[in-house]
Amino acid sequence: GLREARAEAIKRLEAFIALYSGENAHPSATPDGMFTYTYGSNNNLAQVTKPDTKTRIYHYEDTTFVNALTGITNEDSVRYATWGYDAQGRADWTSAIPADPALVIFTSGTTAAPRAVVHSRRSLGAGLEDFAAATAIAAGETVLTDQLMVGVPALIAGAHWVLPQPGLDPGAAPERYLARAGDADVLFAVPAALARILDALAAMPPAERPSPRAVLVGGAPVLRPLLRRAADVLPGTRVLAIYGMTEILPVAIADGADKLAFAGDGDLVGTLVPSAAARIDAGELVLSGDGLALGLLATADAGDRPERRTDPPGSSSTRPDLLPSERPAGLDIDPLAQLRTGDLARIEGGRLVLEGRAKDMLIRGATNVYPGLIEPLVAGIRGVAECLLVGVPDAIGDDRLVLAVVPAAAPPAALDPGHALAREVEAALPGLIDAACLPDLVLAAPALPRSGRGAKPDRAALATAVAPLLAGADAEGTG
Repeated sequence: GLREARAEAIKRLEAFIALYSGENAHPSATPDGMFTYTYGSNNNLAQVTKPDTKTRIYHYEDTTFVNALTGITNEDSVRYATWGYDAQGRADWTSAIPADPALVIFTSGTTAAPRAVVHSRRSLGAGLEDFAAATAIAAGETVLTDQLMVGVPALIAGAHWVLPQPGLDPGAAPERYLARAGDADVLFAVPAALARILDALAAMPPAERPSPRAVLVGGAPVLRPLLRRAADVLPGTRVLAIYGMTEILPVAIADGADKLAFAGDGDLVGTLVPSAAARIDAGELVLSGDGLALGLLATADAGDRPERRTDPPGSSSTRPDLLPSERPAGLDIDPLAQLRTGDLARIEGGRLVLEGRAKDMLIRGATNVYPGLIEPLVAGIRGVAECLLVGVPDAIGDDRLVLAVVPAAAPPAALDPGHALAREVEAALPGLIDAACLPDLVLAAPALPRSGRGAKPDRAALATAVAPLLAGADAEGTG
């Protein structure tokens, strides 16, 4: 019975200890010759060879702690575990999580056709761990969100994940959404939806407003007017702005108060999380790290395929390469080497500052105009709720600049160049931006056009809408 089995197990363990203790502590092979062992220069077990000649390799790459195990490569030549050590020789992190596919997520399709991004358990685990640490979701809290990358860390932390009713869009029906938010300690919203939620909250008596501990905002740029509005309506609530993308989430997280206090050029998106390694290449933000997805589901268009994963110059990522032979059976994956984000950025003391989108750059004569540098300044003008700077190409391909501002109060029913706020902004701009970047036309808009799952501002749609007004202004100027 169980007693006999236990006694037999103890007997075998004692025999093993006796056989491999003392002078036999580092055998070169098992007695029956089934396994052979190879040791390195520091007397570390380096390799185990099985009867089928396949080997498992043990890595010791820390030059300070030469006997510390830093990784394992399995019999299929896949490194599936990596460890690092702090100054005291203690393991301070591990990525001993398989890099096999775990989840396919589609991009929002805001700037291009949606793409299928394949995450591994390793990349998801790294991102979820960083997200949980930065947001400090605690056991027992209630988290209201329909976002996987917010809800799962909540569950891991011991919090309660509450899903909104299917189809309940907080931006379209903020009152119904707030009915579910009354007991929430943490809630997530994209900026456009949060703006509607704040409007609904402002209409409520302060004593009846929900008072969550934290509001998480992401999926689109989080600018000053929205943060100021949140501080006014929810004075005791911490706002955290999350910067990331489907391929790697999160990348950086900023406290709303820090964003409001930031006095430099561009948009402060926060401190880089440990699972995201960043470098700047010709002004463009390039990402890698343990949080980066395995790759994209392959498409017929080879020109759309990403770079194969390698260690990019300047990367601090310790994640091993995914070789073509390691592609999982049944899935045709184009591995990601690194992610060229298209965002123009700089890194200041570990904090990431965005300066615009590379492809959003406008050209006026000999001047390159970056909306990402101008829009935060315009958004800081009192009375401006949102703004967007777009270009309308002229006959020779030069961009005519049009700035649309959404008034925080009394927005127009249609695009209106004569609106009082448009005139105020136009008068203020010469003291804020370079003369070469001054717009040809400033107009007020009832709202910004949006697209994609994250409801991001749609620059192309706005450019199309303002083109006739720009033409009309030109006609009046020459008439």
